[in-house]
Amino acid sequence: MAIDFKHPQWEELSPIWKMIDDCTRLRNLDDYIPTLNPGDLSVDNGDRNIAYKQRAVFYPVTSQTMSGMNGLMFSKKPKIELPAQLEYMLTNIDGGGISLYQQMKAAADDVNRFGRVGLYTSYPKREGPASRADILSGQAVATISRIEPQYIINCLTTQRPSQVTTELIAIMEAVNVVDADGYMIKPNEQIREWFISDLNVYTEQLWRKERTGEKKWNKFEAEYTPKDSGGNTFNTIQFQFCGSENNDNNVDLPPAQGLSDINIAHYRNSADWEDSVFYSGQSQPWMSGLNQATLDDMKAEGVYVGGRNPIMLPEGGVFAFASAAPNPVVRQAMIDKIELMVALGALMLQPTGPAKTATQSAGEQEARHSQLSMIAMNVSEAYTAALESASQFMGASDDVLVELSTNFIAPETSPQELQAIMMGFISGSMPIGEYVTYMQKRGFFDNEKDLETLSDEINI
Repeated sequence: MAIDFKHPQWEELSPIWKMIDDCTRLRNLDDYIPTLNPGDLSVDNGDRNIAYKQRAVFYPVTSQTMSGMNGLMFSKKPKIELPAQLEYMLTNIDGGGISLYQQMKAAADDVNRFGRVGLYTSYPKREGPASRADILSGQAVATISRIEPQYIINCLTTQRPSQVTTELIAIMEAVNVVDADGYMIKPNEQIREWFISDLNVYTEQLWRKERTGEKKWNKFEAEYTPKDSGGNTFNTIQFQFCGSENNDNNVDLPPAQGLSDINIAHYRNSADWEDSVFYSGQSQPWMSGLNQATLDDMKAEGVYVGGRNPIMLPEGGVFAFASAAPNPVVRQAMIDKIELMVALGALMLQPTGPAKTATQSAGEQEARHSQLSMIAMNVSEAYTAALESASQFMGASDDVLVELSTNFIAPETSPQELQAIMMGFISGSMPIGEYVTYMQKRGFFDNEKDLETLSDEINI
């Protein structure tokens, strides 16, 4: 099997992930507008297609909905308790200056959009135990990186008597390679492979693709066996999956797929609508009953339409404007899709379990059965596991606690009311200040935070 083998689940979901990513990051959108008369290769048809795509208006419903969902998830400050040896991760979890809070928020957004994210706990390359001085100076500390699902190309597991064990994980990375002259930068690909060796030891291997010739994959670095601070090897891959349904190795369905599908369909309707408005939206002046003399005068002097430019017509002549009859079909299709998009966004906050009786608890009990709260719990568990791996490396003995709030929906707020509020906010008819005030009064947002802080968290 080639090192760049793509798992069937990756092959199936990769185009869906790309569509969701394009919808939320507002890029490559023209790719989703079909070509008019694709068999016509003329310059005129090419120009028409360019204008057809440029006139289309994309409503960032998916992006704003996902931002709102992520804002709700982090509206209350997460509970985080770390051993003293891991406190540096509060401000620098990945070695590049990203804080634990920032990375958690990005990881939760990945799960909310794609249904999956990976957390990779890495350790400095050392042959023996790390000294206390190296740990205190930051030269021998664990880091945790966030890996988006698009780059996790393969994952192989083995069924053992008591559990399913991950035997191999491969991720694709893009790297910039400096040319031999020391100036020119050329893009390249590399694959980072983590596997359990025949000796039942966690091992890392880096592969890089040749830029010329057969472009084969070659081992770029020698195999490396990570060790903890005591110099001990690991018997499990230091990688943690996090999904929208659970945190196993299987890829969960993307929660944002339905919303993105409708968003793209609405975008295509918009292209048709704007195209029809462009060609038929302007009134067309017309005249009848002209004689040859009047026609000759008009050709010589021109015809000017306006309140100060009377048009002299012969007896029985008529001047009027022709307007296209309104075609509500496309417009109604767009309105229907907007309502559907808002409904799909609200469904992510509605309980997915059986209906509760009056005697059952409402607030947290219902929230625990919502898709969003499930994601929050999965993110909490994934980061707890990743930080425990880092804690093992650092030789810490204290427990790790990471807990995101799962109480998003106040019991006195109906799904219909929440849907209407979200529709107003997403469409832009409700200002951010009113939206924040409403959500604070109903317990969705932290009352102690000001408008500026909450706006940043919602990514407005």
